[in-house]
Amino acid sequence: MSTMSKHLLLVSPGKPDDGALLEALGHAGYVTTGWSSDRYATAALGIEQADLVVVDVGPSGARSFAELERLRCAVRAIPVLVVLPDSNAKDRIEALDAGADDCLSRPFDPEELRARLDALSRRRREQRLQLGAFVWHWNHRQASIGSAPLQLSPCETSLLEALLKSPDRIVATSTLARRIEGGNRDATRNRLYVYICRLRKKLAGARIAIRSSSGLGYSLDTRGILLEPEAR
Repeated sequence: MSTMSKHLLLVSPGKPDDGALLEALGHAGYVTTGWSSDRYATAALGIEQADLVVVDVGPSGARSFAELERLRCAVRAIPVLVVLPDSNAKDRIEALDAGADDCLSRPFDPEELRARLDALSRRRREQRLQLGAFVWHWNHRQASIGSAPLQLSPCETSLLEALLKSPDRIVATSTLARRIEGGNRDATRNRLYVYICRLRKKLAGARIAIRSSSGLGYSLDTRGILLEPEAR
């Protein structure tokens, strides 16, 4: 099974056509999908596929910070780096207060951008995600309920990992199906349903439910369970 991909979502004020930023992200080894902030709802639909998020703040920062607050609520488990138009301390403070995990001001050194992104990615992989009695270790891709390891097949592990990237948010059926891709589309969807049923049974002891949304996908229902990301 391959390690987690370096897939990055870039949210910018308009069309993401900043050549310097896109080039720097590419050289840093990140596969980037770009959305304009005025298409926020569309960007949110793809967020479960991202390992990192970069928000490129334009000159009108106030609107961007408001969107950042909504974005932060949607991606609690995914690190967010904000690129600011200058080195204004007030803007950096507002960005961090709005939910950014880190900030970088223009003009930036591409190597500093790479280092900051890698640090955020490394910090995320080193974290454990705790949902009540359930614990997920990002770096080892292992789960446990209390002190008892949860025995998962490779496909179950891959599906659970995708759901854990965005707790309480719908992960598209197509996204999950790609995790267990087979030669026949209908057969793959049938296999997906079987694996989801198995995961439901295994997570029942932690009181975590997997909800289905007809025609859309599945989500981990953590209502009533405190989400506690902790350092390793």
